[in-house]
This record gives sequence, C-alpha cells and structure tokens, in this order.
Amino acid sequence: MKSTIKKTFGIIALVVIIVFSMTGCPNPSGGISGEPQRSVTITDLSSYNGRQMVRVGLYPTNNLDSTPAIGALSGTIASNTLETVLYSFAGGFNENVPWGGSGEYYVVLRIPPPGSNPSVRGIVDSTVEHIYITRSKVTFNEANPDQTLNLYTDFEVVPPRDITISGVSDYAGQTAYITLYPDSSITSGTEVSFSEGTPFYGDSFKKELKMNTSHGAGPWYGSGSYYVLLEFEDNGSTTDTYISNNAVTFSNTAFSHVLDLSDFTDPNAGMDGLTEATAFRVYNKDTLERIGSETGSGKWTRSAYYKLTDDITLTGYWTPIGTYNRPFTGTFDGGGYSISDLAVNAPSALNQGLFGYINPAGVVKNLNLVNVNNIAEESVGSVAGLSYGTLQNISVTGRVEGTRSEWDVTVGGIVGQNLGLVENCSFSGEVVGTSTAVGGIVGLLNGGTVRYCYAEGSVSGVNNVGGVAGRTTGAAAAVEYCVALNTSITRTGSGTGFGRVIGYHHNISTETGNYARSSLEINIDPQEPAGIQGMNITSWNPAWFASIGFTDPWWTGKLPTGP
Repeated sequence: MKSTIKKTFGIIALVVIIVFSMTGCPNPSGGISGEPQRSVTITDLSSYNGRQMVRVGLYPTNNLDSTPAIGALSGTIASNTLETVLYSFAGGFNENVPWGGSGEYYVVLRIPPPGSNPSVRGIVDSTVEHIYITRSKVTFNEANPDQTLNLYTDFEVVPPRDITISGVSDYAGQTAYITLYPDSSITSGTEVSFSEGTPFYGDSFKKELKMNTSHGAGPWYGSGSYYVLLEFEDNGSTTDTYISNNAVTFSNTAFSHVLDLSDFTDPNAGMDGLTEATAFRVYNKDTLERIGSETGSGKWTRSAYYKLTDDITLTGYWTPIGTYNRPFTGTFDGGGYSISDLAVNAPSALNQGLFGYINPAGVVKNLNLVNVNNIAEESVGSVAGLSYGTLQNISVTGRVEGTRSEWDVTVGGIVGQNLGLVENCSFSGEVVGTSTAVGGIVGLLNGGTVRYCYAEGSVSGVNNVGGVAGRTTGAAAAVEYCVALNTSITRTGSGTGFGRVIGYHHNISTETGNYARSSLEINIDPQEPAGIQGMNITSWNPAWFASIGFTDPWWTGKLPTGP
C-alpha cells in the first residue's frame, strides 16, 4: 500500500515539474521563472576588494534623485570582481523578487568606505565613498540576461554636487545656507537639495550639496536645472535672502558651479507692497516679523500688501503685528499656506494674536494657523485680538485663553473682539476665559458680522459663553449661517449668558440660519431668544454645509463629517 502511494505521488510530482518547465510560473516582476535570471558582473575592482554591502541599481535615466526599482543591495567585492543577481524592489526592499524583465538602463555602482557595513538598506548615500554610472545604457533581455562590465572602460565617476558663492564679503562671519528649488517660487515641500549651515570668512565660500530626504543627509548626486536659494543668518536670525536669477543645471559633467552674489536677486526685488500684484513676499519667521516694522512709501509698513509664499513654523513667543496706537491697516494674504506653532504668552496684556489690532481697512485672508497656543489678559484670539477689519477664509487649530478675572475677557477662537467681518472661518480646539464673553469663533461681537463659520472643540468661561460667539451687542451685530459643533460648552458662573451658538444676545442684534449639534444640550435662560441655541443637526458632511451656503472654494477639503 505504501509503495503504491509513493509511486502515485512520484507520478504527480513528475507531471507538475514537466508542466512548470513547459509553461513557467508567474513572476511578480512581470516575467516568468523560466526566463533567465538577470545579473551584472563588474570587473577590475582591485582597489575595492573586500568591500561589503556594495549596491547596484538600474536607472532609466542618469538622474540619481530617485530610488531604483531594480538592483542588488548587499554584494561583496572579491578577487577584483562583483557578481550580483538583480531583484525588483517594487514591493519594497524587504520583498526582493528576482527580476527577469527587459529594457535599457544605466547601471549605477555604489561603493561604501573601507570597513563600512551600512545598516540602512536602500539608496542612502551618506555611507557611500564612490558612485559610478555606466557611460551609456545597458540592454537586458532574454537573449542578454547577464552583463559583464569593466569599471574603467564602461563606467564614469559620479561626483557629488557643490556650489561656490563669491562676492559675499559683507556677510563674512555669518552662517550661509543653500537650498535648491525646481522653480523660483521657492515653494515649501519642493526642495531637492540643501547645504549645511556653517559660518564663513572672506569673500567666498563653498558648499557641498546634501540630499533632501528623510533617510539622511548624504551627498546629493542629482541632475537637472534648479534655482538656488541663498540665506544668510547671524545669531539665529536671517539677515538676507536671495534667489538666483537663473536656474543652474547639474549633471555628471556639470557638478560644480561658481556663482557671484550679483547672480542673485532679493525675492522681494521689484516689490513695493502698494498693490496685491506687488505684495511683499513673506516666506520665513524673519519676513513675518518684518511686517509693519518700517515707514515710508514702498516700505514694509502696517498699510502694505503682503503675501505668504511658504509654510512657516515659529519658535519662541510671538509679538503681535499692530497695536491700538499703531493698528494694522494693510492686507495679509496667506495664499493657502500655514503658520504653525504660533504662541503668545502675555497674561497681563490685551489685543493679542498673530495680529494685535486691525483697523477697518485691514484684511487677513486665505490662511491656516496650526497648533496655536495664545494666552493674554483680554481681547485675545488666534488671528487677532481686536479687529474692525475683514478676517476671511481662515482655518485654525489650537488653544486660546484669556486670564482677566473681572469684566469682559473677550476671548475667541478666531478673534477676541470683532467689530468688522469674520467670514468662512473655522476653529478646532479649546477656548478658555476666566470671566465673560467667550466664544468658539468670537468672544465679543460688538457690531460686526460673523457668517459661514463653524467651531469644534470646547469653550468655557464664567458667563456669556457660546459655541460661536460669547456675546453680541448693537444693532449691527449679526451671526449668520454658523454652526456650533463643539463637544462641550461650559459656564462656571450663574445668571444669563449661555447658549450653543451665542452666549448672550443683545435684544437688537440678529441671528439667522444658525445650527448646533443636537447632542450639545445646555440650559439657557428662558428669556433668551431661541436663536442663540441654533437649529438641531444630528449629522453633517460637506454636502450639508454646502446646502446652507458654505460654497466658497476655500472650504474644499476642509469641511468635517460627523458625528
């Protein structure tokens, strides 16, 4: 019986082998296992005998910015030769699939320093001593599965890229930085390379360019045309910034460039801040702090036009732009970019935020504030402490707190006290006040208008506490088509002034078309109008918001779905 079973299984196994040998089995890299395995042998490597973790990659072009999809990661050079089998990395470096494909590729050889055993797999050039690339493409196919190449006749050295800048004696002793961008807009997130910042002395300096990747800051071997951003820093503060007038082209034959300061232009050259078209560019903390610091036509005054052209992450505590005696009357267009980590710590001051005091002519729009943490005594918000102007198309996350213990603290997620227009704004986070007039969007609405805004998170105060507005007062005060999605609204005092949308409503103010989540249940004074509660909603999504008027393009991708 046992011999019969063995014979049966033997016949089945033989059939399986014959079938597979005739048809081949599926290969995830696009070929079949019956195809010859592709490999590369490189000779004349006597200078590198014994080197481990030698890497080979196949590239469709001679630009080495990207990670190769085909290659070998752990070859060892022995007897002057490197022999490697090629794999597909389409599923990641941990899923090495034998490659049996075809095509023409540049072969790139990466050799680590002596005694090096790189622990990070992949294209991490911080552990590379030399890189070589074939002078021309190499063909792989079924007829040519194995390629033998000679280091000296088939390869050329890929040198690391560098830039020398001359004519900079005025900045001697300062720290210089270089960053490469694909165009002159120096847009955040598009950087392809950078240099480490080190002080220099004399009339020139040389910078070796580094990779701009999360894997490490090894030498950069990329190719292409890029604009050069040049920044000078003194004692931690940027003194001047320049952008090259023309793009600089890098390749294996044009790997080192020498530029003079005259080849660069200030990004704000030709900008006078007198119109939106000539708005001053704001792209880092120093240019943000420069707003309103100068006087005279064409200068960085409080009445000029400004345009944010990059995301900014702030450090330390912020001093607001504009005061009661010197209010901001210009236009600040965020361009859809973000300012992160805005922090104000002024428990004895009033009119605090990114902007302190905004006059009727002032405009702040198209801005994201991320992770705000503002604390002040009175009239405190994320965007502005007090505004007579226009706050439009603004989204904020974070925390705002007012510390005044008597009278009105006027603290709001967007603005502490508003006498102008707040439109298409949202706040998600925590608003805290130690006295009255505390709201998720506006603390005190003193004759202004709030419309098409929504608030999420928690709001707490003593009295006059509301999900959107803490208190409205005056015939011109209006809250229209706003939504309170707050998870909690807390009043620590007693008496009147507690509502889902509006905490305290002056009898001549108006409210129209406002909503609040139905689960947000609070007890209000029966003498207060029902409008301060808002109409109930049990669920919401972008389509629902659009149905009540949230149709501005600003809201694309920003409206929540819940609960």
